[in-house]
Amino acid sequence: MAIQPSRNPLSWRSAVGLLLLIGGALLLADVIGWLQIGDWLWAASAAVAAVLFVLYWMRDRARWWAFIPAGALLGIATSILAPLWLPLFALDEAAVGTAFLACLGLGFGMSYLANHSMWWALIPMGALWTTAAVALLDERSLASPMGTASVMFFGMLVTFLIVSFAPGGTEKVRPWALIPAVLLAGIGVLIAGSYTSILNLIGPLTLMAIGIGLLLNVIFRKR
Repeated sequence: MAIQPSRNPLSWRSAVGLLLLIGGALLLADVIGWLQIGDWLWAASAAVAAVLFVLYWMRDRARWWAFIPAGALLGIATSILAPLWLPLFALDEAAVGTAFLACLGLGFGMSYLANHSMWWALIPMGALWTTAAVALLDERSLASPMGTASVMFFGMLVTFLIVSFAPGGTEKVRPWALIPAVLLAGIGVLIAGSYTSILNLIGPLTLMAIGIGLLLNVIFRKR
């Protein structure tokens, strides 16, 4: 009988515990003034912690949830380094929240890709990305308040359309998700129609919604 090499179940706990202990000690030293720690070190620490969570998932693919804290930590690192990348895109500090929400949404999206049975993760992913898009539009003044509101509803519409046809779980198609999608589409059209002729919007938006649904159906049925 072949002897399987033993695995130490406490190895990852030891590593994470040691990192938390070191991080807490550095933070304490920074708070009481014993050590001045620059933002670069904190950003690097958050990024390394995010990578550790990804490696944690790679060791055991059942730990799909590891991508959620990894996304949050990546968002923290991105936020800390905001003074470095914001000028490159002509953005101000208001865009930091957008970047954090986008990274957090990415974590939920990767959790779904790691385990398709966790299709529910697509809902917070879509909500976070939609909120990030609305925040960016508002920060750059690219749309009126009513316009950004309509973007919010249409973003959630697309989210529920994806949930309807995304693989995972016991159902190949989730018809119930089409109900909030239709409601969101109606509200989005009404809001958009408050500053644009609603008759000019119904036709193209209906065609777009049908097209998205058909494309998602074709894409996910091939998987």
